[in-house]
Amino acid sequence: MQQLKRMDMEARSFSPERSRALLQKVKEYKADWGKLKEDARAAAVSASGGLAARAELGLSDEYYSTSAGQRDRLLQTTDKLQKTSDRIQEGRQQLLQTEVRFVGGRITQSAVHALELLSGFMVYWIIGAVALVGALLQRVYKTRQGHDACLSGHV
Repeated sequence: MQQLKRMDMEARSFSPERSRALLQKVKEYKADWGKLKEDARAAAVSASGGLAARAELGLSDEYYSTSAGQRDRLLQTTDKLQKTSDRIQEGRQQLLQTEVRFVGGRITQSAVHALELLSGFMVYWIIGAVALVGALLQRVYKTRQGHDACLSGHV
């Protein structure tokens, strides 16, 4: 109704020739609006089997007590349950993926730690082996010098 009042005020702001045509249209719109309101009131008041028909169409509060309403409610509930089931399944899959990544990450961390220990041990072992080989070479060198000295008669 406010829109019709605005249209009426706006139509009055134009030139008289144009204003008459616009005011006539606004008058027609107001008449149509009044007729629609009367039809709506009449439809609401009529009770000649209208409640059952309105209920079947889903236009009353008693819709869910009808078979069509119960069927719709059942379908809606089933759909909600299916969506919930899907979300739970997706959550389980994410949990498994996360667990696999976690376990895989822990295995990787364990392997890296073992590799670090092993390489540290290998470095220690190599240094020890080099030191041992060095000591053995020194003994061999000294022993050889001793043998060479014996052979030459300088001992």
